[in-house]
Amino acid sequence: MREFGNCWGMTTQPTQTPKLVLRDPVQLAVSIPYLLGFAPERSIVVTFAAESGRHVLTARCDLPGPMDPPSRFVDGLDAICEAGCADGAASVAAVIYPPEDSAAIDIAQVVSDFIVVVPELGLDLLSVGTVRNGMWHNELEPHEPLVKIAEAGVGTAAEWVARGVAFEGSREDLSGRVRGPDTTLAHGVRHFVESQDDSWDREITRNREARRELEDSLLEFLIPADSIGPGGRSHPRLSLPSIETLAGWAVGLADSRVREPVLWRLAELTGGQGELEGEPQRRMLDALCVLVRNTPEEDVAPLASCLAAFSWQLGNGAIAEIASEYGLVADPRNVLCQLVSDAVTRGVHPEVWVEMLQAMSLDELRSGPRRRRHLRFRLGTAGAPEVRDCPG
Repeated sequence: MREFGNCWGMTTQPTQTPKLVLRDPVQLAVSIPYLLGFAPERSIVVTFAAESGRHVLTARCDLPGPMDPPSRFVDGLDAICEAGCADGAASVAAVIYPPEDSAAIDIAQVVSDFIVVVPELGLDLLSVGTVRNGMWHNELEPHEPLVKIAEAGVGTAAEWVARGVAFEGSREDLSGRVRGPDTTLAHGVRHFVESQDDSWDREITRNREARRELEDSLLEFLIPADSIGPGGRSHPRLSLPSIETLAGWAVGLADSRVREPVLWRLAELTGGQGELEGEPQRRMLDALCVLVRNTPEEDVAPLASCLAAFSWQLGNGAIAEIASEYGLVADPRNVLCQLVSDAVTRGVHPEVWVEMLQAMSLDELRSGPRRRRHLRFRLGTAGAPEVRDCPG
């Protein structure tokens, strides 16, 4: 199992979410799947707020297993809380999602471990509760009656839906948006790439004009001219790119002089004072997921790295983690996927990514040296690199 600074299995979600007021721990529990993008299982989800009450960060960590040393979980909680403090948190609340077998974990010990960590970092503890079988239980006041989430939180759920925010039933369902069995388009892309000669990948990025054509066509797909309709709503995407077009993007993005300008322009449009936010951002993220999902595994790493970085920038830690893992399975040497994986796991704020991109001009990125030629590995074949364990 991967470990980063003694924190494992963690998903972070720095927020760029619609404004919504949460007034009690049950409303927070209802909101957790919307904040993460999926319904967590066997997890503790920690949500941080600034002194003003503004939501700062949501982070998920696996609950300890029976074979885990006791210090491992506490170290993970420390890492989560330190990430929250670094982002300006003043208070914290936790929601625990225990396994179905209640005997498999000591909830009282989990609560105790969390309560010990919080004051050491100067955070105010707002609430700690468990969610099991659709019921909320206040672990700080264990004699209080259970609360049925579906009834007490229906208004909050309706507000999330009204703002166009949804979540998947599980992390596996969310992962299905990014990877899965080959699609017809993926088969076509594989056949097309394999039918090209060895110079094809150099030819499509042969000069500045060719690289700019790849850059512009990809952004045109992600941000079509009619993406913003009346009232600021985006129109749903109805068509997929052609086999040749998707193959060109998948292979061309291995060239940093294509990939980094694309990411720079996405950050310029959607980060900080960018002109696109909310629903248009989600449409762009969905479009990138579609491209990754329809690309064969041996060619997916460059596109997956772009999805990982853009998801991280938007504060979607769950998709960023899934995409970076997928990219590293396809190409363990992919530097951007590793960077995003480390950043998300450690709770690094996505503004760091925007600042990294803006440290260079668009012209500098387009003119920089070519770093990495596209290398293909068909997973499960003799030529494939050994893949490390990348659990969720």
